[in-house]
Amino acid sequence: MTRVLVVEDDPTLRRVIELVLDARGYVVDQARNGKAALERMAEVPPDVVVADLKMPLMDGFELLERMRAQPALEAIPLILLTGNLEAARAAVGADAVLTKPFEPAELIATIAKLTERNVETSAV
Repeated sequence: MTRVLVVEDDPTLRRVIELVLDARGYVVDQARNGKAALERMAEVPPDVVVADLKMPLMDGFELLERMRAQPALEAIPLILLTGNLEAARAAVGADAVLTKPFEPAELIATIAKLTERNVETSAV
């Protein structure tokens, strides 16, 4: 089963994403910000991270930077969510960027694509 860490400061959106992913059979963990996400990843590494770009304490850019700097986390795919298209263009290093509002099917397809790629890479 694919484990997804949803990192979103808006509790309503975090819950909606959880429900969408849970309905598709994903195991979902949650964090309110990048700092909490790194703590959670140290306990249980996810297969993919879906993170908001703008969050308190540690935003999506800093989370991405810290993940890529840690050997245990650097290969985990990261999908950034943002309502700001200009900010999305600056998301260098993210595996995918989805603009809000996004379609649940687009999120599911992106996760599936990234986790398949990750599985294929780790099998080599």
